[in-house]
Amino acid sequence: MKALIALDIEPSQRFVDEISKAWDEGDAVLPIDQRLPTEAKKQLIAELKPSYIVSSNGRAPLEGGLPVESDDALVVATSGSTGNPKGVVLTHRSVLASARASSSALNVGIDDHWYSCLPLAHVGGLSVVTRALLMGTQLTVAPRFDPQDVEQASHSCTLISLVSTALQRVDARLFRSILLGGSKPPSTRPANVIATYGLTETGSGVVYDGYPLNGVDIRIADDGEILINSPMNMRCYRDGTTSIDSDGWLHTNDIGALSADGQLSVDGRRGDVIVTGAEKVWPEAV
Repeated sequence: MKALIALDIEPSQRFVDEISKAWDEGDAVLPIDQRLPTEAKKQLIAELKPSYIVSSNGRAPLEGGLPVESDDALVVATSGSTGNPKGVVLTHRSVLASARASSSALNVGIDDHWYSCLPLAHVGGLSVVTRALLMGTQLTVAPRFDPQDVEQASHSCTLISLVSTALQRVDARLFRSILLGGSKPPSTRPANVIATYGLTETGSGVVYDGYPLNGVDIRIADDGEILINSPMNMRCYRDGTTSIDSDGWLHTNDIGALSADGQLSVDGRRGDVIVTGAEKVWPEAV
């Protein structure tokens, strides 16, 4: 049976090597957020049931671990914005589809070099590593975001993924392209900064500057919910449940709209909407 391996180590080349080793052996990987306190790590491991853990002390077996399917590549914990974190199961097929579509959209070439400085327990940072691994792109992994380190890395690196707060602290002109994820992006930004939209359940961003990547279909449900059908979509959650309907559409729980030319705008989470008078308003817009 294929095993789930928890990686409880700092972002580093060793982290990358452990992913490669697990995949070579047919196993899947669960990255553990290094910012979590010890008890929270224990709870996450108890809920997602990996069979082994890799830490600074080496590799050790865990009791109660559950196997994974043969094509499973990653189990990634959600942010838990709507409750306890869930384990999203991403297959090798979906991770590869994401890497290919993103690299194509960015016109990644042989001279490009990714700089990884986001937490690797979430898809925004993890996808930088998996994208570089699968596409053979050069990669440098930093333990954390540091503006001075980013500036130094720009002498050799051409691509980086950031969140808005980090973008404010670096000179965007230092990189050929910057993927921007996380919270709502600034309305004005440099031309080389690409605002992305995606979920843990899609393995990373599947919409760049409002337009779906190759192979991604977006539909707006009658109630305004954004639905996504793509080869990047997860297989299921670790507990076997899913937010994908029988027709293959992932229900995002986000509200948005499509323009006449197919550009997506995202209003916010469905549960965050405030009804005032006859209108619906999201806190970010207030």
